Amino acid sequence: MFRNKETLKLVGIYAFLLTFIFLSLFPALWMLDNSFKTDEEIFAQPPVWFPSIRWDNYQAIFDSRPFLKYTINSLIVALSVTAICVGLGTPAAYGFSRFHFRGNKLMFGMILASRLVPPISFIVPFTIIFSYFKMIDTKAALIIAYIFFNLPFVIWILSGFFESIPQELDDAARIDGCNNISAFWRVVLPLTMPGIIASA
Repeated sequence: MFRNKETLKLVGIYAFLLTFIFLSLFPALWMLDNSFKTDEEIFAQPPVWFPSIRWDNYQAIFDSRPFLKYTINSLIVALSVTAICVGLGTPAAYGFSRFHFRGNKLMFGMILASRLVPPISFIVPFTIIFSYFKMIDTKAALIIAYIFFNLPFVIWILSGFFESIPQELDDAARIDGCNNISAFWRVVLPLTMPGIIASA
């Protein structure tokens, strides 16, 4: 009797997980399915679930627009923002978690508070600033905007990882002759690499 209850419990758990996975993946699968359909098949009633494979829609993307150029631009922006945010956010997060100077909590709170402001409210200020410096419709403007929104998030995430590393490791590194920078670079940074990858 007990084994039957355990079996039913496992069946219920797996059924719930499979249903959740299906509902999570269904929009993406439906979008992929529609990408192979004609316009008539997309709006057909009843829906066409298994269309004949057609590559016309994908060909139209490359023929009608410079898709490769758009992809390269996106990669340049994404990689630049990631590198700058991680490069600036990692030492900043380490400083907030290890050095308790005056105004530490206030500055950290202001960084977190910037995440509470709706991004849409910065459109007008950004437009005025970028127009003044003639940066409208440039990758540099996009990179600056993304850094502004994502750097506080990186600092917040990495601060938690640095807080989880014992302070005694820093002290032991200093006893062995390391200064603050070398202790961070040789001891703490390798331990926080999973957090840095997650933040990136």
